[in-house]
Amino acid sequence: MERGLDKAIVDSYPKLLYSQAKLQKGDSIAFCCSICLADYIDTDRLRMLPDCAHVFHVKCVDPWLRMHPSCPICRKSLLPTPLAVGTTPLTARQD
Repeated sequence: MERGLDKAIVDSYPKLLYSQAKLQKGDSIAFCCSICLADYIDTDRLRMLPDCAHVFHVKCVDPWLRMHPSCPICRKSLLPTPLAVGTTPLTARQD
């Protein structure tokens, strides 16, 4: 059974406005949330996932991450690897 991430871990991922994400990522930023498919507007709050740097609406990706420990687009695991244990705060949910 797949288990998601703890709320504290999800909350530790960076949040930014879409207007900020456009400045940081330029043309490589998506123009819509791949979870809800709504176009982003400059004032939307997004969460950026580590490593892959994909962004989503906070209200869309947070519930996803609580149920699935991977990026909704590339499916990159957000769980720690055995080598990373002790160097990263990521853990699977225990509830």
